[in-house]
Amino acid sequence: MPFVFEKQITPAKKLAVWQITEPFEFFLKNLGLHQDSERPIHRQIEQATSMYLLNLLSGEPLHRQLEKDKFGKPQLLKSQSSVSFSHSKDLVACLYCTQGSAVGVDIEYTRDNIQALSKKFLSARDQTGFEGQMHQQVAWGAKEVLYKIYGIKELNFIQHLKLDFREHQLFGRIEKGDYQAEFKLETTLIDQFVLVWNV
Repeated sequence: MPFVFEKQITPAKKLAVWQITEPFEFFLKNLGLHQDSERPIHRQIEQATSMYLLNLLSGEPLHRQLEKDKFGKPQLLKSQSSVSFSHSKDLVACLYCTQGSAVGVDIEYTRDNIQALSKKFLSARDQTGFEGQMHQQVAWGAKEVLYKIYGIKELNFIQHLKLDFREHQLFGRIEKGDYQAEFKLETTLIDQFVLVWNV
């Protein structure tokens, strides 16, 4: 099985990254799905891989309960568990928690233009413990994780999402109206990909 990263974060929370090497038919067969001629094939492969990875992490066919809420956030019907997905090129990440706590994961291929984009999401106050381009890559992934945790959209990445590196640990804070929450974040490199998740 092409796992490229696995981590048991807590007894209830697991993270894994899968590299897509299988043909689409492998996922269709294992999930009992059919190809949809109306949707782009690469989107179907990403979705099917996400479902398959969720099933591996949970040990159950939870893809049958997987839906999106009105904001597009994945949720598991009739389950207290929570899940988050991310895709980049041929890698798919899944963060799964049996206790239903807030989860967010982001995987991104390193971008050459991240410095030019950083003024749209990075403030002078944001700290990640990294320097230069890696600081910007990690900050982008960290803020994507916070965005997914919040899940209601309408967030300004500079105004509402803040990063703080203290005591050699990275923390992300969401401050939007009455909603105030802080999360410990972790990150790792997988070849040219930056993976960020909440603990």
